[in-house]
Amino acid sequence: LKRAGELGKFLWVLTLDQDSKISIDNFINKAFTCIDSQPKVGVVSPVFPGFSSNYKIVTGIRKVGSAMTSGSLINLSAFNEVAGFKEFLFIDLVDTDFCFNLRLHGYSIYQVRDVVLEHHLGNKGRSISICGRYLCSVTNHPAFRIYYMIRNLLWITAEYKSSLPTECKFLRKRIRGIILKVLFLENDKWNKIRYIYKGYCDYKHKKFGKLQ
Repeated sequence: LKRAGELGKFLWVLTLDQDSKISIDNFINKAFTCIDSQPKVGVVSPVFPGFSSNYKIVTGIRKVGSAMTSGSLINLSAFNEVAGFKEFLFIDLVDTDFCFNLRLHGYSIYQVRDVVLEHHLGNKGRSISICGRYLCSVTNHPAFRIYYMIRNLLWITAEYKSSLPTECKFLRKRIRGIILKVLFLENDKWNKIRYIYKGYCDYKHKKFGKLQ
């Protein structure tokens, strides 16, 4: 994104992980229809249903609170206005913070509802259902990813608790959800519990960046 800005030729940048698949032309066409019809668009993203097989494709766009980096069409001018991504977070929740920051600067995040992103999530992930009703997803991320999730969730909920209280309330529930899934549903429990504790301690001591 920085390099695209330096070249001075681009207004939008599409970011994709190496394991993501999307109908590029279809998404771009619909994304720019959204951009042309809405004011101050910061990001346009496709739908990522995760492990849920119940997602029903509907047409149109909708405003959302945040978008995953993979599949995001990013407004380069907006990116520069908010000083880009917070690299001290390193990984996990960087995209959430970026979208929250855009919103505080008056930009909106939109989702194209009939374009689906195929993306690998976690390690041997699966969905949990009871009596056919979807309950939750278990990603089995490695322990070091759990560390970043806990540390960065704690930072984001503290950073935005006044400006985006509803979103932070949801993210606090996500912290509890991660801990409960590690305790009852995921593998490598004790190692992950150790990394959860380390993530909490590093947040309290303001230790960020890449985990050594």
